[in-house]
Amino acid sequence: MPCAAMTFESRANLDASDIATLQLLRSRRAIESNLRISHVVGRDEPALWVADAVCGAIVQSRIGQPKHLTRLGGSVEVHVI
Repeated sequence: MPCAAMTFESRANLDASDIATLQLLRSRRAIESNLRISHVVGRDEPALWVADAVCGAIVQSRIGQPKHLTRLGGSVEVHVI
């Protein structure tokens, strides 16, 4: 699947490590040279935190506190493996 831009969660002084990894992957031609990344503070980008919130609701439900998972209603489907 083609992808030209990715959003990474900012880890402040560790963001440079992501950029270095991207450059390494480009040099090895493991990724397209036109792929760009941007760093965003996690709380400012729902796509970076929503999965954690859903997982938290599932964990709370498993320990007897189902109110958060119940609030998500039919938008969550849990598969136990």
